[in-house]
Amino acid sequence: MRVAIVGCGLIAPMHIGALEQIDDVELVAFCDVIPERAEEIAEKHGGQAFTDYDTMLETVELDVVHICTPHHLHVDMAEK
Repeated sequence: MRVAIVGCGLIAPMHIGALEQIDDVELVAFCDVIPERAEEIAEKHGGQAFTDYDTMLETVELDVVHICTPHHLHVDMAEK
């Protein structure tokens, strides 16, 4: 499975740690409005860094997106 993480703050490392324990999971994209956050995690775990969610969805072929943003942002992101 090709997986993206959106929201690279405090909760993202918990998701990443769990995902890295699963066979056949490839972390391919990380997205955050703070470029340094996305870049740091992408460099550490592989994959591309993005600051725009729509661009990430258009650019990378994904099977799963883990939404690690504040709760009020989840619905719009999940619908996309």
